[in-house]
Amino acid sequence: GGNKYRGHWSFDGMGAGVAILVAKELNKYICKVQNKKKDNKETLIQVKNWIHNAQQRNYKVIVMGDFNAVPSPNLIDSYRIIYPDSSSFTWKRDNSQEQSRIDIIWIPQQWGKKIIECFTEQLELVTKSDHKIIQLKIKKTWQIHLDREVQNNIGPKYNIKLMCNEKWTKFTTHVEKKLKTKTISSRKEKYGITVNSLNKNWKTLKNIIIEAADCAIPKKKIKKFNKKINKEFTKNYKRAKSFNKLYQFIKKERTKSVKYIKSHDKFLKEKKKLSVLNIEIEKILINNRKYEELLYKFKEQSIRFQTIARVEKKKENFKKIQKAIEERWENLKESPKKMINSVLDKPRKSIIMDRLIVESESNNTTKIITDETEIKTVGIEALRDIINMAFDLNDISEEWKWG
Repeated sequence: GGNKYRGHWSFDGMGAGVAILVAKELNKYICKVQNKKKDNKETLIQVKNWIHNAQQRNYKVIVMGDFNAVPSPNLIDSYRIIYPDSSSFTWKRDNSQEQSRIDIIWIPQQWGKKIIECFTEQLELVTKSDHKIIQLKIKKTWQIHLDREVQNNIGPKYNIKLMCNEKWTKFTTHVEKKLKTKTISSRKEKYGITVNSLNKNWKTLKNIIIEAADCAIPKKKIKKFNKKINKEFTKNYKRAKSFNKLYQFIKKERTKSVKYIKSHDKFLKEKKKLSVLNIEIEKILINNRKYEELLYKFKEQSIRFQTIARVEKKKENFKKIQKAIEERWENLKESPKKMINSVLDKPRKSIIMDRLIVESESNNTTKIITDETEIKTVGIEALRDIINMAFDLNDISEEWKWG
């Protein structure tokens, strides 16, 4: 449909340029820059800063476009993963034998196994361009990820207690040796003190320290984080996964007979899994004998169990939130120190209040507020009351008083 993709164009109006279509909103994107050396340099610095900030937040960086070079970044060419020896081209000059594959989608190395397909389409006559359209499909994983907060706050993996003088000497020697070979000091002389040079120096220094620690400091035995998952949620998630696999298999084998599909090992394997999960599909097979009916029914069941799993997950999360709020509320009343320690026990860039308990003095009841403006108003009023209890406003200078 018209709203399925979002287009990013490198030019205004008709003319030669590059267009990128993505099925998801981008955090950052940059358009074509004219061949002005100063502008290019400033733009490159800005892009590097964006990438640096994205990496700090564990974002995945995808680079795509028309490259008049073959760079070797810390990324992989998605097309070459599937077709390592193909001589396919994405660009050809009019009425000439000159051609090349300069339109590339670069993806993170760990995404190599996620690629479903990468292909080009010959739509030059439609787009009025000498470039082909290149498309990339990346599969959606069914993996249940840990909470981001838990992932980002796993403790140090090094055991400092087991260090001795010999190991510390090895560590410092490694750092000193690497620092001599790196370009930290030359960056300052060449570029001056800029955000870009500081970011590069910090990244270099951090990598040197981590490398030295890996070769000199003993590792800690990190306990695996066993996240408790609701059993019903897991069951419905597995049911949805099996129905989806059946749907994908039937769709792939659409040229084969229904009898062949039912007797295939992949089909029987998922059927057995569903049987273990208390789902018998014999009734579905009897009532839906045609290929199209079977395909529709399996897709319907997959979506149904996905929806049930999501609802159960939301209920479970809501219960956890309610329990956490009650515990924090009790700590706030009975043991403020414990509550503060529980907030500060892990490093965070900021503490965000998205829910707040308000106690009514009139009828001695409590309620949860979630509106951002209301939370801010109540929070400021509470802070003002605390300050009024601790200080006499007449003793505070005008510039620091509440407006």
